[in-house]
Amino acid sequence: MMIQQSVTLDITVILQKPGAAALAVPARLYCDHTAPDVVIASFVTERQHVKLQFSRDRLQDRWLAACGIRGTGIDAGVIAFNEEPHISLELNAPIGTARCLAPVGDIADFLDRTDDLVRPAA
Repeated sequence: MMIQQSVTLDITVILQKPGAAALAVPARLYCDHTAPDVVIASFVTERQHVKLQFSRDRLQDRWLAACGIRGTGIDAGVIAFNEEPHISLELNAPIGTARCLAPVGDIADFLDRTDDLVRPAA
């Protein structure tokens, strides 16, 4: 049986700087078997390549809570985007905000696949 090495999901990140129009950019969520407790969100802005690292378990808690499974501090939510429910996770920095958007079903599938990295099937 082949062991899964990594899990990826293509998402959209909405970048917002004060005084500027929102900009949608493609992004990728990535989780690797060498560090299965870390999820990386990677995207390119006008000036630089950005990589944000999250605790997989903490991120999973926030996304699950946003879907209605409560129990943790929440800064994620479910919104309508292109007439489809999306998970929305807002990241704040001094230079602006980034809102990560992905369809609810895609996030659920991504989290299921990252579980296989943490606890490989026997």
